[in-house]
Amino acid sequence: MSVLVTENKQNIVYTKGAPEKILKMCNFIYKNGKVIKMSKHEIDILKEKNKEFETQSLRVLALAYQKVDPSVSEIKNDNLVFLGFVGIEDAPREEVFEAIRQSKKSGIKVNAKFLTSAFNNGFSKPIDCLSILSKKCL
Repeated sequence: MSVLVTENKQNIVYTKGAPEKILKMCNFIYKNGKVIKMSKHEIDILKEKNKEFETQSLRVLALAYQKVDPSVSEIKNDNLVFLGFVGIEDAPREEVFEAIRQSKKSGIKVNAKFLTSAFNNGFSKPIDCLSILSKKCL
C-alpha cells in the first residue's frame, strides 16, 4: 500500500507491505541519517532479520519511501528507500479464552493451536498455546 504525501513542498510516496515484496522495490536504504545504495549483503541481512521476526510469531511489515516530482500523476513503486521493519504481535482476542474456558467446562477436550501469518518456507506456523491457555483458561 502506498500513499502520496506533500511535506515541506515535496511529494513523498510512503509504502508499506510484505517484506519480500518491498525489498525487491528498494535500491536504497536510510542508514545512519543518510540515503545510500543498498548492497546485496545488506539485503541478505534484512532478509535474515525478517525471518528472525517471523520465528518470533510477529506479523512483519516493511516500510519504504521515495521522493517524487510534483508533476507525477501515477505512483510507481520502484527505486524506493528502505526504512525498516515493523513487527506486530497479533495476540488472540480476549473472547477466545472465554470460549475455550466454556468448552472445557462443558467437557469438550480442547487442543488449541494458533496460526500466525508468519510464514516459514511458505507454510503458516502453528503455535502451541498450552502455556497461554493454562494461565488464561483454567
